[in-house]
Amino acid sequence: MERPVSVVLFSLWIVLCLSGLLEAEGSELFVSNGTDVLKFDRETKTYQSLYHQHGGRIVGLAADIDDGILFWSDVSQQYRAIYKSWIDGSSIQIIITDVLECNGLSVDWISNHIYWTDAGRLTVEVANYDGSGRRILIGYGLQIPRGIIVDPVYA
Repeated sequence: MERPVSVVLFSLWIVLCLSGLLEAEGSELFVSNGTDVLKFDRETKTYQSLYHQHGGRIVGLAADIDDGILFWSDVSQQYRAIYKSWIDGSSIQIIITDVLECNGLSVDWISNHIYWTDAGRLTVEVANYDGSGRRILIGYGLQIPRGIIVDPVYA
C-alpha cells in the first residue's frame, strides 16, 4: 500500500530540516510520487506538481540546477522514456525512448551528460542532455541495476 504523497513529503521534510540539509539559501527539493514530478517549497512547506502523467510510473529524477534542467524517467508500459524540462516544468521533451526500465538517473553538469541504469536491458548508459551521443558504458555482468551517482568533479 502506497503512502499519500503528503505523508512522504512531510517525513522527508522533517529529516531534511533536522539534518540542516534544507537550510541553504535557494535549496530546492524535487520528489516523484509515481505519477507526478513535485517541487517542494521549503518556505511554505508545500509542493507543486511540475508534471503529471496519468497512468505513469515516474521513478528516476536528476537535475542540473545551474543550467535549470530537470530530468526524469517513466517506467510505465505506455510512457516508458527519459524526459527533460526546464526546472519550472516547462518545455517538456522526450530525449530517450528506447529504454525498458530506467530507474536511476544522474547528471554530469560539467560536460552536460545524463547517465542512467536500465534494469530491463541490464545496462548503464550515457547520452548528451538532448539525447544524442548515446552509448552503453556497462553492458554485461549487471544484475538489475537501479541507482546511479556521477561525480563530475572528481571523475
